[in-house]
This record gives sequence, C-alpha cells and structure tokens, in this order.
Amino acid sequence: MCEVFNGNMISLRYKAIYTLLEEIRVMVMRRHVERRAYPEKKFKGSFGDRIWPKIVSAGNASGDCHIVAREGDAYEVLSGGVRYVVNLGRRSCSCRGWNLTGIPCKHVYRIMVHRKEEIEEYVHPCYHRQTFLDTYQYSLKPVEGDRFWEKAFHGVIDPPELRKTNPGRKKKEGCKSRENGGAPSETRAKVQRGAFVLASSDNPPQSVADKAIADYSQQLPTQESQA
Repeated sequence: MCEVFNGNMISLRYKAIYTLLEEIRVMVMRRHVERRAYPEKKFKGSFGDRIWPKIVSAGNASGDCHIVAREGDAYEVLSGGVRYVVNLGRRSCSCRGWNLTGIPCKHVYRIMVHRKEEIEEYVHPCYHRQTFLDTYQYSLKPVEGDRFWEKAFHGVIDPPELRKTNPGRKKKEGCKSRENGGAPSETRAKVQRGAFVLASSDNPPQSVADKAIADYSQQLPTQESQA
C-alpha cells in the first residue's frame, strides 16, 4: 500500500506544503469514487474477475476426486491415488491450497457439490463483493477553497534566521595550549618530526633538536673553569 501511494504522488513531492496536501486530498477522494464503481464493471456475481477463473479451474479438476468417508466436519477425499483430509469446521485441506488462499481447492469443491451448497460459503469473506464495498463506503467530504476559509490574525510568521555556515564537516577545537591559558594534561605524547617526546607538567615538551643543543651546552667548559 505504501509503495502504491508513493508512486501516485511522485509528481507532487516538489510542490509547496499547502499544494501538496490539497493534491493528496483530491487524489484520495477520486480514488474512493473510482473504487466504489469498480464492482459494477469487474465483479461477476459475488466475486471479482480474478477469483472466478480459479473457482472454475478447481471445479474442472475435481472430476478425479472421490469422497471415501466422513466423520463430523472431516472428509476423506481420494484424488490421484493420494488421500486428503478436508475439515470444513477448520476450513482446511491437506493440500494447503484452501488454507493459504481462502479459495476452495478441487477437494473442497468436490465436497461442496456433494453437499449441494453455494460457493459463497466456501470462499473467504475478503473476496466477497460486499466486503469490497464496505472498504470504500467512507470517503473524504468536499472542502471549500481557501477563499472561504476563516481568517486567523495571529501575526505574520517569519522564516527562521539564516545562519551562514562553512561547507563540510564542522571542525572540532583541539586542546588549548599552555600559552593560551589552557591547563595541559599531566602526560601526553607529542609528535615532532617523526619522533615522540614524552612530556609532563614538570618536564615541558622539547623538540629533538632543542634537547640535543641543551645536552651539548652542558658539555662545553664554562668561563670560570677556563680561568
């Protein structure tokens, strides 16, 4: 049902909300009118044109069916050397055809002829003409155009404020450095030129080059030692 409804409103999706809702209302109203007239054209008797061929086919194939015995609502039917059990109370047959479709199979058709009953009693009510008419008995009522609608004065609704945003994914703010007033973490790994230098609050981060210069400076003789 959803796919059929969406397929009928493909051309309406790009319209304004008011126009979209009005077109959907008119479409549903017309569909209900057409469906109420459908039984007069397509129904033959109590069932539609798709059900009668299946019933006729079951009747033609029931010639090789023979009723063997009966116990209450249960019948044993012999067809093609195979025995089937048909339970009229449960509306079931061993071939599973009647169970799945709700349309009598050839075994049920043979019992129907034997009991001299009408086919309407063996076909599921969902296929009946009256059920179809009951489905579309309710319809949408006609609605006057917006020219006749009651005016409501609640002020003009302005559109939301347009915010300018940069395209793409929003960037996340990184950790604030100590110079900007941020509190550094106790321990973090910092990548500099392919090398990892472990830093902490007591040991500020140093690059590999700065550490080498500091070590070299400690090895140089001071002016006091030269004197």
